[in-house]
Amino acid sequence: GNVVSASGDSDRSKEREVAIVLFAAELLETFTVSDETYKRTKEALGGKDSVLVEINAIVGYYAYVAFTLNVFKIPSGVQPTD
Repeated sequence: GNVVSASGDSDRSKEREVAIVLFAAELLETFTVSDETYKRTKEALGGKDSVLVEINAIVGYYAYVAFTLNVFKIPSGVQPTD
């Protein structure tokens, strides 16, 4: 069952969160995910491939942004000047 913790998160939502973080970390580290990670994440997300596509796209987009910022040496926290 879905037991709600004191913070308001259910066990199921925590499982989803952990699966997504592990999926993203493996993807960023190895540029792919193992069959086991894919299966575990898909199960945690209710069997929906479409959610895995979205996670993959989001991770890829943030990697693209990070690469762009790094290549062009754009510092974080730039304050506009008058």
